Amino acid sequence: MARYRNGWARGRRSAPLATTLAIAWGVTPWLAGCSEAFDATGGARDAGSDAGAGASGAAGASGAAGAAGASGGVGGSGSGGESGSSGASGSGGMSGDAGACDPTAVPPAAWYVAPSGSDSLGDGSRVLPFRTIERALTAITASGSRPIVLAEGIYPEAVELGPEHAGVRIQGGFLKSDTTWTRDCDGEVRGRTVIASPTCTGIAISGTSGAVLRDLTVRTRAAGEAGVGAAGESCYGVWVRGAGADAELANVAVVAGAGGPGGVGAEAPPPSQSCSDRVNGCADGSAGATGPSAPVATAGAFSAAGWAAGDGAPGVPGAWGRAGAKGGAGDSGNCFPGGCTCPSPDCSTDGQELPTSAGPGACGCPGAPGPGGAAGHGGGASVGLFVSGSGVSVRVVGGAITAANGGGGAEGSPGGDGEAGGEGLHGSNAWCNGMCVKQGPNCLYDGCSQGGYELQGGTPGGPGGAGGDGGDGTGGAGGPSHAVVVLSGATVTLTGTDLAHADGGAGASDAPAGSASDELRL
Repeated sequence: MARYRNGWARGRRSAPLATTLAIAWGVTPWLAGCSEAFDATGGARDAGSDAGAGASGAAGASGAAGAAGASGGVGGSGSGGESGSSGASGSGGMSGDAGACDPTAVPPAAWYVAPSGSDSLGDGSRVLPFRTIERALTAITASGSRPIVLAEGIYPEAVELGPEHAGVRIQGGFLKSDTTWTRDCDGEVRGRTVIASPTCTGIAISGTSGAVLRDLTVRTRAAGEAGVGAAGESCYGVWVRGAGADAELANVAVVAGAGGPGGVGAEAPPPSQSCSDRVNGCADGSAGATGPSAPVATAGAFSAAGWAAGDGAPGVPGAWGRAGAKGGAGDSGNCFPGGCTCPSPDCSTDGQELPTSAGPGACGCPGAPGPGGAAGHGGGASVGLFVSGSGVSVRVVGGAITAANGGGGAEGSPGGDGEAGGEGLHGSNAWCNGMCVKQGPNCLYDGCSQGGYELQGGTPGGPGGAGGDGGDGTGGAGGPSHAVVVLSGATVTLTGTDLAHADGGAGASDAPAGSASDELRL
């Protein structure tokens, strides 16, 4: 049977998926589900008693082309020849559809993992399996590479593969009954072993060569709400990156969760009042200008680091108002300091007479500007398979890759109102002391008194001008939805794989919506 570049082999009948993959990729027979169909004699399988067992026999005149059928007495005629009396096994014949999966094809040397296992008590054997894939990967690092066999069930973990896991093979679809393990040969097998990541990345393959995933489903959680001042979270079902990374996905379903909505930017604190000199720093009391609005957000972009959301921009604060007009001057006079002295028999006034003035009126403080509105942040992406890095290669056969909705961009907030200017204040009054005067003939016995009067402060200055309103912040762009994203330098080959995407997230206000497609190759 000829092998074609798309990974499928052609003949008069379509080969079963697992068998085809085994031949096309050269993987070990248990990974294809047909370990005994490839033995040296071709007679290890019992499918020769089925009507379709000799479908691809080499000759067929005497039944020699049957892939199996050690007891050819019961072998029905294959599509290419008559039934033979001896049923000798063919040297290179493939089994028919009835023998595509052997329930007993379980690798003898593997790391076994089951939801009912134990990471602390298990040793990774059939009898004492591990509980998590992470524990099996640790065993590979410590004790050497073996296939990882997963019993059907749900594995609530995110899987991370690194260069130390080169050649790792992870296969689901095994049934565990006590200490007995068998293959599940049902056509819906991949949906019964589920890696359900509690994060927004299901499986991360970083610099891992020769990684193989088979007969399982990978799901991420949906992104959560973004925090204040943060872009929406992005979800990646399977992310392959890094120098030397090479992976195969066979009969694997990948479902990425929805991208998260963008968060609202943090509000800017209002500026503090600025009013240090209300006598010499006065002006005309005019209002400050309104701050301009921010520019509209542009679409986000993919890079080797993943999706960078298209965030909006914060609005510009308004301008300060101007201080009010200068106040009037206070009254003035020649005044003595307080205190009298009685050198008998007269009184004397302490100190020298000096010019004194009351305080001038103060101008009104300028109004503080309104803060700029907060930026709305962009939505996160939903990507089923994300592949980045020069020379990185991924092959997907017989799978399904699905992306959910991209996250919506958040609206920017309006700018804040400018504050009103302050009122002018009356100048402070001052007391002016006069000369000391005797209260009687002799100040030693009768005492002295000191009169005076009040100097009036200046009239109030004019009110300050109001601060300008802040400009509005702009909203974020929507996040994308793509089943497959391949960056320049990487290669992805898809054979018999279903792709599905949802909607890109809506952009806020005038910001663009997220893109959406089955494939995006940049």
